[in-house]
Amino acid sequence: MPKSATILESKYYYQHKNGVLFDQNLSDFTVNLARNVGLKTKFVSTIEIEWFANADLVDIWNVSATKIVRNVGNFSNDGFYIGQVFDYITDWNSDNTTPIEFNATITSISLDGSTMTFSVNSGAPTTGVMENVGIRAVAGNQANYLTGLFYKFGLIENSEPFTFQSKITDSDNVYYADNIGSGVIRSTDFVVMDWQGTNKGGQTGSAQVRFVSNSTYSQTFEVEHIFIIAPYYLDGQLSDIQNNIYPDYLEGDASLKHAYQLDFRLSLSNPNTSIAQIVDNVLGSVGWFNESLNGLNSDYEILSISYQDANSLEPVNSLQYNSKTRATISINKLSGSFIGGEKVGLFVSYLPSQVEYQNTISNFADNFLYDVVYYEEGNPPTVGNGIIKVISSNVSGGNLVIVADFEYTALQQAVLSADSSYLIGVEAANSVLTNLSTDSVVLLADLANYSEVSILSSLISFPKFNILGHDQQLGVDTGSNTVLVWNEDGMLLDFEFDINLNKGALLNSLDFKLVALNTITNTFFELDSFTFDLSNVVISSGVQQIIINQNRGYQLNEGSQFNNAVINIGVNNGGFQKYTGSLGQKISWESWLRNSNADPVFFKANEPNNGLNFKSSNYSNVENYQIRILATGNVSGLDDLNRQINGSFSFFSGDIDSFDYNKDGNNTPVWSAFIDTFNEDGTVSFGGAISNEQNTLFRVVWSQDNPVTTLPNYVIHRTQPTGDSGRSIYELSSIRPPLQQDNPLIPIDGESLTNVYLLNGDVVSECLIDYTKLNGVNWRLSAKIKSNG
Repeated sequence: MPKSATILESKYYYQHKNGVLFDQNLSDFTVNLARNVGLKTKFVSTIEIEWFANADLVDIWNVSATKIVRNVGNFSNDGFYIGQVFDYITDWNSDNTTPIEFNATITSISLDGSTMTFSVNSGAPTTGVMENVGIRAVAGNQANYLTGLFYKFGLIENSEPFTFQSKITDSDNVYYADNIGSGVIRSTDFVVMDWQGTNKGGQTGSAQVRFVSNSTYSQTFEVEHIFIIAPYYLDGQLSDIQNNIYPDYLEGDASLKHAYQLDFRLSLSNPNTSIAQIVDNVLGSVGWFNESLNGLNSDYEILSISYQDANSLEPVNSLQYNSKTRATISINKLSGSFIGGEKVGLFVSYLPSQVEYQNTISNFADNFLYDVVYYEEGNPPTVGNGIIKVISSNVSGGNLVIVADFEYTALQQAVLSADSSYLIGVEAANSVLTNLSTDSVVLLADLANYSEVSILSSLISFPKFNILGHDQQLGVDTGSNTVLVWNEDGMLLDFEFDINLNKGALLNSLDFKLVALNTITNTFFELDSFTFDLSNVVISSGVQQIIINQNRGYQLNEGSQFNNAVINIGVNNGGFQKYTGSLGQKISWESWLRNSNADPVFFKANEPNNGLNFKSSNYSNVENYQIRILATGNVSGLDDLNRQINGSFSFFSGDIDSFDYNKDGNNTPVWSAFIDTFNEDGTVSFGGAISNEQNTLFRVVWSQDNPVTTLPNYVIHRTQPTGDSGRSIYELSSIRPPLQQDNPLIPIDGESLTNVYLLNGDVVSECLIDYTKLNGVNWRLSAKIKSNG
């Protein structure tokens, strides 16, 4: 075989084990295609190429000083071409490399390939009739550099003859590249390969090639090809997938394999110099949905999948093509329980018509709206940059629960409708097992039609839902949807909502609740609530005149924005009536009050009320719970068929990360504090007690490991009757005017707020406790500091 193309190595990598970029665990691979439909694979092939010709008893050579005439052979068929450089070797029966009698450059080859003329570069030919001689192309000579490649491939059934025709498009799968290993000193950089032709429907990934090295007579290259194992769906197969009917190329023992041809050339434009190798004898082990590889039993199963509108958290029936949707998928492990740390892959695909994926200038991922994202349990959520926006998972009751948000762009939405179908697949596998021993399976999580955005969501929406802190001002500061807070903190919800008058929408009720939300099950229990009374709202010209200015009743200065319970009517923009509002909200802290609705997962026998109380920090970012503000109520209006409808809506804030007392939000606390009490002039310590006979100095010393040199943003002193069942906590801030009447906390003489100063590298904050306002009950003391930066 005078043209020799030898595959030195073939490797197949998979995202579950080798990472999304296929850059992990590179010693872990398979030598054949062995995974499931719908997954991405990276194929790496190393190929060594050389070409030669030799005389033997049949093909006798007649050698002169400038010419070789062969008896039966063909120099062109053996890979030689005008301008190439070769070594003439006189002992072909030995190692075929020595002795070299001369080196020469080809000047011509006859049409029948039997005669070659040359010019000698070094050495001298021995003339005459020769049998055991030969010539070898010198790999390191620039005239012999292979710089072009056509890479032709197909995913075909194991017993199918080689073809590079796509099963998706019926057209050819071909990548090509030129200028491979360019330069006198050859570059080893990868060259990105182009897809041949304008029909890109079969292009499921990308390919690149690079020159690796030369030996004396061989050139080595590396080809990398990333592709999706497809087809997993073709037009007309919807009912087959629903009924678990396999396509013929995966039925029974059938499997797809990866077959390919590497066609290297001196230049891409010269097919006369082609040296090609077909590899179609490496059988694959590709599995359909719900089977591990080809025909093996799955150790995993889908228990359930449910959907919500990701904005309102209202339940929906399926993926919404025109709004962000949250899917919750529960997976069971048949041989035991999930224990944490498991890695899962999630892919989604639109199921297009044949016209949408054949003869198109768009590639497979665009035609099928394909996206895949991986997540390893215990890590921060994976944020995607495609249709799958974010994914996370957790182990609950031994099952793995995946939560993911899906959202389509405006261009993608234009393709879809409620009559369009999609599928969601989940790759589950034991992360400890190697690629060779994997139990990987793609579970069909769902196959359904898309749905449209919730009808109720089209009646009311909340374009603003921001939270302001103690040192922020309504109308000046923007606030944030997610915040850090501490027990007892006050905050202000700055919100807007729009009522769709085009659909005759009316807001019938509106409540705000502080809740602990399970982000996996989307169930919650209340910590506090406030209801806006809409019973007396006047409707004028079809518009609800919602104008409410109430007070939350917190023990704050009458004009404090943190006591707001306000809604005002805003502008009407194209039939969408805007309302603006603000609502003060205290972070609940009452550990001494029992919360009968708290999730029993928080039961702790050594805590007040067994941990089932109203202390917000108990439930913040533990056991899949977060503290949120929930806007909920009832809205009525017309659906798309002008039918009168009404129902409940929900809209959640982002995470309100709530910290316990003596925590400062850092893994290693920066601040420590000590509360002490004294007589009014600070000369006699009361040891934390409060006098009923004279004013008490309430002092807090705030310390850090290093001396503090800058005053904090603010300090708040607080006090509350012990065991109080309401929210009658009083406070005196260093930056905001206090409640005057009935407030036991009063400024030190000459001050108007809590006094804050630096002393010996510490921050000291002080106020007085007015003994005339203690009413003969016991009081608890607390304080809050917010430092610069």
